[in-house]
This record gives sequence, structure tokens and C-alpha cells, in this order.
Amino acid sequence: MVKFNCIIREDNVGRIVSEDAMLDAVDIEETLRSHYIYLYNAIKEDNYKLKVNHCTYFKEIVFKKKVVGFSAYTMINSVSNLTLVASYILPEFRKKGLFFDEINNIFEDGKELSIYLPPSFVMDLLVKYGFAKKINENIIISSININIPSNSISNIFGTDKTSIEETFFTSNIYDSKLCGFLVFPEDDKNVLYLTDCYPEDDEKHCCIKERENISDNYQKDVENILKQNNDEIQDFLKNIHNNFSYHNTAKDEVKEDIDFEELKKIKINENTNETLLKNLEKLETNKHSLLINIDDIDKMEYVETYKNVGVYDFIRIFNDNKNIELTNSIIKIDYEFNSDYIKNLVIKENYIGNEINTHEKESYLIKLKVNQLKDILKDNNLTVTGNKSELISRIMEYVPSSYFPKTKYHVTKKGFEFMEEHEEIDFYNLFLKNFYYHEFKNFLLENEGDITEVTLLFLLKHLEISVIKRDNKAYMDTLQALAYLHSINNSVKCEIYYELKLFIVGLNPIFRDETLYNYYQPINKSNIENIKYLLAKNTFNLESEFNRAWKSMEIKKFIIPRKKSMNILCQMISGEDRDYMNDKIREEYITQDKIIHDKLDKSKQSTLDKYFMN
Repeated sequence: MVKFNCIIREDNVGRIVSEDAMLDAVDIEETLRSHYIYLYNAIKEDNYKLKVNHCTYFKEIVFKKKVVGFSAYTMINSVSNLTLVASYILPEFRKKGLFFDEINNIFEDGKELSIYLPPSFVMDLLVKYGFAKKINENIIISSININIPSNSISNIFGTDKTSIEETFFTSNIYDSKLCGFLVFPEDDKNVLYLTDCYPEDDEKHCCIKERENISDNYQKDVENILKQNNDEIQDFLKNIHNNFSYHNTAKDEVKEDIDFEELKKIKINENTNETLLKNLEKLETNKHSLLINIDDIDKMEYVETYKNVGVYDFIRIFNDNKNIELTNSIIKIDYEFNSDYIKNLVIKENYIGNEINTHEKESYLIKLKVNQLKDILKDNNLTVTGNKSELISRIMEYVPSSYFPKTKYHVTKKGFEFMEEHEEIDFYNLFLKNFYYHEFKNFLLENEGDITEVTLLFLLKHLEISVIKRDNKAYMDTLQALAYLHSINNSVKCEIYYELKLFIVGLNPIFRDETLYNYYQPINKSNIENIKYLLAKNTFNLESEFNRAWKSMEIKKFIIPRKKSMNILCQMISGEDRDYMNDKIREEYITQDKIIHDKLDKSKQSTLDKYFMN
């Protein structure tokens, strides 16, 4: 085994290597060899082969402050779709849920994800973590799109063609016995392609030998399997789509640009066309409202305020990096735009400009000779009499900035004024990204107190509403935001209180449907790390604090009793493997018969009532 000393990240946050977000500008192997020699040596000893050697983003995987692996992403389909092209974790740090965390973090950030032609062990992990599903002993359906280059196709069924035009395909079907992906090309549904298997997969599964025995009816057999299991497949994809709305399932359509000018025209009771509604639904994804009925949201107000958040973020990011194209790339990913809408908007509104400012104009004019100053005045039909100082004053007063040479893009006075007028967006971005900004803005205007006090009231109101709506995700997101808010204000007693409530509700979830339990992780990584950190830095009686949090829970019927829940917490604090513990809890406590039906099913509504305080 390779001996190594891991790079340490004291903030426990992985760094990202990127060449100004230029497409595939990062050489993965060279990056490993130059900066992560221990990872480079480990992948060589592990016989791990890079399928693609260039990426747009190279991201560290960090565990307990150690850089223990990496993931590499490119943008094959669009700037808003990250494609995982490589991922590696040191052997001794595997089975700790790091791969799941990597994927889940991307989805929680609102990104789309596809994977570049993964080997069989990655498909096994996707099945394990619920992102893929076996529908028989061989065929696996993946909810994550798999990107496939045409040169990886080895078998063609249903046609006499022996070659394929150079392109990329997308697949969601995997044959684990043959270790290959199945592609039904868009232009001919009667044809089936099968991808090559990797040498390491053949070594492990003998799939080349299996391929020698493929029957002439293989294509028909596959089609029959898909037809026979169609309902199960559709339910699987639908449930992921409904419960992980940030997750790009195989059912998702290609996202269209968000047209704010069109969205602004929406009226609450107005009949709108399908495209506008799709755009609006995309904007509303995964946010929680103070309204009981989501249809009551003021759509026009929401669109206008959401645009302000995008503009604010663009100005803020640009002010840090001074690179307008890099900022544009970041915003297009974060806001899932395929166009330069926000960039064009901030320039049009003169929040960011490249016209010369007053100080630069004066410095420029001072360097000119008198004859040159007079030429400027003549060009603008102004008098040319007076000394140099008078000429400069006249130019400064009457000649527009647009006349002068352009400078580098910079935040204008108007841009800084916009940021000052909307400074609460910083607070919103820090604590409240899962909630509607326009509701937060209105709440600030309607309630007295400083921004921290009003935000606390806003979150407590959300906690109350989440219980009324029986919305487990809103409940957990609100607890998490409350814990973070108190951490920033150094209110450690309140912070541990909400972190412990978050832990308790993680063990005692109220599900919205019967299949979400396949993907649910009862113990959250960051929640445990936060609790351990608070205990290390402060003198707490853990049992007393746990009992205080338990007694205040809005839930009145628990899946896992208090004593057992406390025991699980102690095990996690002592370093128990989170992956192992999550599997054990799900097998023992969160079983199919314990899952409550969708809260919108009125026939099942009464079953939810017993779980909450009235």
C-alpha cells in the first residue's frame, strides 16, 4: 500500500482547481502529479485508469480535514449540466459515504449531474444509494443520465450498420451481466447499441465471455423487460423527480432559458402557456413558503425579486474576481441559464460598465496637450477658449463619458448603490436559500428589529408552518437554518439545541411518499460534525441538552425511542461509520411498513396527524 501524508484543509472544505472556468482546460493527470502526488501514486497502484484526462473543474474530496480523493467535472451538454468524468477516493477512506455526499451535494446545490461512461463499481454505488434501481437480475435503470461517446459502442442490434457517426448519446439503462450501457438512438427506435466493457470490469465479471453468448433475440428480450417493468420504472423515476426536484432524472426535459421579461407578465389568475409555467416551476424548485397553498404565491413579485438576487450575486462575484466572463460562467451554472441574461442585464442597467469614471477622465485629460483638449471640444461643438484648466473643466462638465476610451469593466456607482439597497440578499444567501426571497423581503419590511432578530422570527414562523403542512423537508431545512444562524451569532446553547433537534428528526422522518426511504440517509454528515465540534469547544451535559431538545420536538410519536436515539448519537460522536449506521437504522427502523403515504392523499391524511403535536 502507498504511504502518504494527506493535504490538510483546516476549514474542512475542498478546493476547486479551474482555469478561469475554461472548458476542459485542467489536465487531471498533471494536476495530480504536480499537487497531489500521494493521490497520483495511489491511483497508479490501484490500477485506476482515467477515462478522460481533461476537465473544467477539479474538486478535492475532504474527510476530517484530509484531502482523501478528488472528482473531476466537465460540461459536455451545456454550461448548466456538470458531467462527472473521474472520481477517486483513497482505499482506507471508502465506505464512509463520501461518494454519496459528493453527488448529493451537487443536487442540493441545485446543479444538474450526468456521468461519463462509468465502470460497473460506480453503477453498484448508484444502486446502493438509491440513484439507480435493478428491475431484474441484470438490467439497472439509472435516474442520472449517462453520457456515452459513439466510439464506445461495440455491438449494434437491429440494423446492418457497422459504424456510427461521431456524437454523444445519453443512456439510463445498464446491463450488469454484460457490463455495458444500452442506447436506443433517437433517430431509430428499432436499433439498439451496446457499449464496450472496461478491461477491469471484464477481469472482475468475465463479461466478454458473457457477450459471446448474446442471443439473436437480445434486443427483443431487453424491450420486453422494459415493457414488463414499465410501471415500476416510471414510479421510480417519478418519485425521484417529485422528491428531489433539483435532481435531473431521465424523465427531465432539457431546460430552457428563463425569460424574466415574459415571466413578469404572469398574472395569478391568468391562463398561461405551458412554457411559462415550466419556467416558473423551475424557479420555484425546492423552496419553502409561508403560505399554506403554494398556488397563492404572487408570481410577478417572485419573478422580479428573484431577478434582483441574480443581479446582486453577479455584481458581488464580479467585484471579487474582476473577470466578467468568469462571473458569467459561475452565474450561468448557479442559476441554470444557457444565455447571458444576467450579464446583459447588469451591463444594460449600468451596474457594471466599462465607461471611464470621473477620476479616470480627469487623469486622462491632464496628460493631454492643449491642442488635444481643443480637438475634443471641437468634436463636441464646444468653445475652445481659455487656459488648460478651463478647457479640462469644460470637457468634464459637457463631454459625455461615452466619448472617451473604454476601460476595463468595473462596478459602477449605480451598481454599488444597488448592492447597498439590497444588502439583505447577503443575509438571504447565507441562511435562507431554501426559502422564498420575496417573502423574506416583505417580512423584513413588516417587522421591527435588526436583520438577525427578524430572520429568527421568519424561521420560527416557517417552523410553525412546516408542522401545519406536515412538510418534513421544510421542517429539517428550517432547523438547519436556525442552527446556522445561531452559530454565526455565537449562541452556542441555541445552536446545539437546534442541531440536536435536527438529529432527532433525521432518525424520525415523516415521509411524503412510500419510496423516498430508498434514498433517505437518517444521519447527516454535517449535522454530526457540527455537534462534535460544539461538544469539543464547549462544556455541555450532552444528555441534558438532548433531553431538552427531545421534549421540545413537535413530533409526538417517534420511530426510534429516546434512549436508543441517544445511544446512536453517542456512537456517532465516538466515530462509528456513518454508512454502516445509516444502513443499520434503515433496515431495523425505517422499513416499508413504517412509511407514511403522501401527505396530499386525503385518505391517508389522518395517519400523519398522530405524528405531530396539535
